[in-house]
Amino acid sequence: MYPEHHQVVLGTSAVLRVTFVDLQSTEKQILTICPLLTLAVLLCSSSPVSGGKVLVFPVDGSHWVNMNIIIKELHIRGHEVTKLSEAEFALVLTDPAFGGGVFLGHRLGLPLVFNVRWAIQSEGHNVIAPSPLSYIPIPGSELTDKMTFKQRVKNFLIYVITCIQFWYIIEPNYKPFAHRYFGKDVNYMELFQAADVWLMRNDFTFEFPRPTTPNIVYMSGFQ
Repeated sequence: MYPEHHQVVLGTSAVLRVTFVDLQSTEKQILTICPLLTLAVLLCSSSPVSGGKVLVFPVDGSHWVNMNIIIKELHIRGHEVTKLSEAEFALVLTDPAFGGGVFLGHRLGLPLVFNVRWAIQSEGHNVIAPSPLSYIPIPGSELTDKMTFKQRVKNFLIYVITCIQFWYIIEPNYKPFAHRYFGKDVNYMELFQAADVWLMRNDFTFEFPRPTTPNIVYMSGFQ
């Protein structure tokens, strides 16, 4: 009786050992397959990315220092950047301190991206975003967002002087050009405001609270 019982025990033990070995083998297979499945899911869910051709219309001087940094980063990310050729481009990148790049972008019918701090009309925000003079100081006024009545009058007078310079010095050069090449009903100010993305070379850390727009992207560390 005892030998038969002993054989049964040994048989059960052998089955348990085989089962345990099978479980270990299955776990190893799962651990091997899981990373492969994860990689396959990531590859299937990710969209293909390819570099595009960017037409750059830069401005010389200190403005080029900022533009050059952006151009180098575009090169690193696989984009083809050039100043002018007869190829097809994805967009135009320009500094609106002068209007040449703006006119070129609209002439070619391409998306327009600004590398901007100062536009030809005024500070960039004043062109694209609401800028109430009661608490938005004009650059150079040495005022803050908390102004007395006299300071608000000063801010308004500086704004008027800026507008006069714009109306009598800048606009007479750009308005005829816009009418000649884009039509009599085209306001060149609207061409500036129609830019798709404004890469603003400042940050709220250095600004007083002010309204902004969804297509303004703030870049810290630029002038």
